[in-house]
Amino acid sequence: MKSWVLINIRRLVYRFRLGWRSAITWFISLVALTGAVLGSLAIADVTLSLMIIVLLFILCIFLSILFPILLKKLEHLPKEVIFNEDGDGTYFSRYCDSDGLKEANTLTKPFYRHEYVEDAIVEQWRLKNPYAFVQIMNSRNVLCASFGILAVEASFFRQFLKGRVIDNELNANDILGPDDSTRSSELYISGVVVRDPTSMIGHRRSCVMIWAMLEYLKKVYGFRKKRSIYALAVNASSESLLTRCGFLLSQNADARKDKLNLYRLDLNRPTLNTIYQRIGNYSDMCNCRYD
Repeated sequence: MKSWVLINIRRLVYRFRLGWRSAITWFISLVALTGAVLGSLAIADVTLSLMIIVLLFILCIFLSILFPILLKKLEHLPKEVIFNEDGDGTYFSRYCDSDGLKEANTLTKPFYRHEYVEDAIVEQWRLKNPYAFVQIMNSRNVLCASFGILAVEASFFRQFLKGRVIDNELNANDILGPDDSTRSSELYISGVVVRDPTSMIGHRRSCVMIWAMLEYLKKVYGFRKKRSIYALAVNASSESLLTRCGFLLSQNADARKDKLNLYRLDLNRPTLNTIYQRIGNYSDMCNCRYD
């Protein structure tokens, strides 16, 4: 019972931390509205006691705190802010090694189904660009999440965007190396997976993974070049995640060989900052090593 109370208190505090600027705006607006009402009453020769005025002021403070908490509860991604006391400890986000990528790829199999890519092929992708895949480990060195950001040869990617080819038709020759990848204007998110995604701790891992991905995009690709990033919605959860992050539908599943909706996001500082604001800052629990 005590743990449940503490977790929910920390959730409320966290939501308020995300919305304190909004709280100030709400407070100013409510005080102005209250002042306007009191002014109208004064013109009508209606006098309120000092106690009532003080209570109205306190109500303004209370509502200005409550509204940001409720709004952040609705906007937060994912739906719950999880502070699980029995957690993973500190997370470490770094480029995938061969074993980490193989384990992560195995975890994707139930979700990707016909889109699943064999271990040997994914390893060839990694060898072509050793900085394309990231693994997130906990303090016990257990793989908690993984993702890949690929830049692909234009000839293949044009066909992919048109829905004429699928993931497992991509071979190592179609993957751009590290230098060419940084010059690419189009990127593709592949192999996103979270261990135990539907559990309480899985929600936190999802948040950490998204934050680590944002840090990766800033570090590896930056904002000097205009870019777009694409992702397939492999299930309803990933589709919800993409839309909450601001991705827009690029091509409907009916028009694609893989029968999956393709989403697109323009990569720039404002769009990434919007996602940062929704998930919060995880720098105190995740150490990113992208050197």
